[in-house]
Amino acid sequence: MSPRDKTIARPAEPLRGQSRDHMPCLDGLRGLAAVMVVLGHAGDFGLPSFVDGGASHCGVLIFFALSGFLMGELYLVTPPTRIRVEAYSAARLARIVPIYYLVVLAAFAIHWWDPDFAYTVTPVQLVRLLTFNGSTSVFWSIGPEVQFYAVFIGLWLIRGRLQHDAIFAAVVLVLAGLSLANIHRWPGVFVASKFHIFAFGMLAALLRRRLVNHFPQFVLVTVHALAFAILVIFLAPGLSQMLLGETHFDRQVDPAFASFYGNLPRILLAAFLPLAFSFETRFASALLANPAAAVLGRCSFSIYLLHVPIYDAATRSGLLAPLHGWVATVAVLLGTVVLSFFTYRVIEAPARGRVRAALLRAIQGKTRFWLRRQRPA
Repeated sequence: MSPRDKTIARPAEPLRGQSRDHMPCLDGLRGLAAVMVVLGHAGDFGLPSFVDGGASHCGVLIFFALSGFLMGELYLVTPPTRIRVEAYSAARLARIVPIYYLVVLAAFAIHWWDPDFAYTVTPVQLVRLLTFNGSTSVFWSIGPEVQFYAVFIGLWLIRGRLQHDAIFAAVVLVLAGLSLANIHRWPGVFVASKFHIFAFGMLAALLRRRLVNHFPQFVLVTVHALAFAILVIFLAPGLSQMLLGETHFDRQVDPAFASFYGNLPRILLAAFLPLAFSFETRFASALLANPAAAVLGRCSFSIYLLHVPIYDAATRSGLLAPLHGWVATVAVLLGTVVLSFFTYRVIEAPARGRVRAALLRAIQGKTRFWLRRQRPA
């Protein structure tokens, strides 16, 4: 190779954050998605909202795309050895199950005592929710998320066998196309009806690995400007439907909400967000990687699970009556964040660590027992 060729082939200045597993702006994006869900549900309780009526669904869309992106970014780059798959499984279950089961069981008990409670958890729904295919209120999205965690292990094994990103991306793209084409055939709580969203998140992670060293830092200013424009489209009342097409949030007309979750332009825009914010600029970091955004990101799952009963309690109790319009909505948002932070620190984070350690001990114990049985006498 000539000196000239070496000069041409030399990569641009490395982008900030490319070598770190932790991407601070993605914490803020997760927190922002949780806030979108909270504000999007204000109208359901007779309170004014500052965002589009579909903002709560846009928040869920971001959650799904972000999950696919993180799974692709954190795991697909490594061989799927038994130890890694075991650690992955323990981490995923520990993140979801403890606080989710606690809230579901509490909702069941409260609904038995108060039939008008916002979470209508009947005995049938309780069984469905505990097996991750329930459809009650915001719990519906947990099923596809956990089911995707299981499906991802198979995809990870396929990637390990193929040893080629391009071929694997083609496989994922075909599966995403099948999911998207058949979205009307599947219940909305089944991963097949949402797989394409996770898939485009994974494809965004694979694309990041190709791009990370091949464009300079200054290009990120434009990338982040586009990403913030997408957030404006998702949040501004009426703008999303005007630019991306009409949606019908009616289970009788559209049981799987296919007009929203099957809208390819909207899905691609959502998948672009974690790709864009996986890199850092001063502006993006100031908005999405500041301490407040980091707290929102850490508490996002508790915020998601708790905001509906907080809305319900605040409106039914009359606590919001003295507050004017938008002040009431802000009060619920702040109350949700405070309670969620307390729940995260006292319950969610400690339980996650203990459950993860217990699962790893149990898995490793069974593995050692199995290996002993395989040894010849």
